Amino acid sequence: MYDIAISNLGWKKDEDIPVFELMDKSGIGCLEFCPFRDSDDLSSAKEMIDGLDKYKLKVVAMQALLYRYSDLVLFKDDETRMKLFEHIIKLIDFASDVGTKDIVFGCPKCKLRGDMELDKAFDIVTGFFGDIARHANTNDVTFCLEPTPEIYNADFILNTKEAIKLVEAVNDNAFKINLDIGACIHNDEDIVDIILSNTDLIGHVHISEPSLKAIIPDKETHTNIANALQDSGFSGSVSVEMLPSDSNNLSGLEKVISFTKEVYGYPKA
Repeated sequence: MYDIAISNLGWKKDEDIPVFELMDKSGIGCLEFCPFRDSDDLSSAKEMIDGLDKYKLKVVAMQALLYRYSDLVLFKDDETRMKLFEHIIKLIDFASDVGTKDIVFGCPKCKLRGDMELDKAFDIVTGFFGDIARHANTNDVTFCLEPTPEIYNADFILNTKEAIKLVEAVNDNAFKINLDIGACIHNDEDIVDIILSNTDLIGHVHISEPSLKAIIPDKETHTNIANALQDSGFSGSVSVEMLPSDSNNLSGLEKVISFTKEVYGYPKA
């Protein structure tokens, strides 16, 4: 079975305690976090993680790796790519130290290839992520590539098929895809077929909507996804990912947590 998690991208720092209390009360024991949500170093993330035992929470995934680090990109030049590599290596080491199993890499601006030929860009990232995967493997961390459609101003790895192609090219069990439901919805992809046909390549799942809007409680769609995950034997983490609402954020999160637990917490036997 898989874990159910909530990403802390869905609320602000001053809401941490009431949200953690809500998660504890609701029986959702896993957290996905953005390491740089609150500052440009890892100290605040470490401080937050150190206080999670009180709420019976564990961190299972990390995302938004380049928030506050938009200058780190793949295709500018070798020097910048090396700085990006070192940044990611540092985050893999941090994830390993705090017990986080999955790292999700979407970062559409980082992957902009511009005028670069598609084949050349693909060759560069195959080598780059191959080196990343080898380091992740030695640290018992899974690095998960997330496709980012054009709505995020992206031009490379736009859909799940392209992400799978890159994962297969790297060919390392520490490098998998993040199945992003919001991206699948935008791209009109067959989510159930993707799950059942590519189980071994899926490292993490984001329950999301296009543009990270609040989760729409479409019970039929999400029940089909939950059942496919169970049928496939997926044993990673399924995490709610959305941005904060303008007002009454805690109430909105409570509704989303309730819906997620109902659908994903109790798939068919």
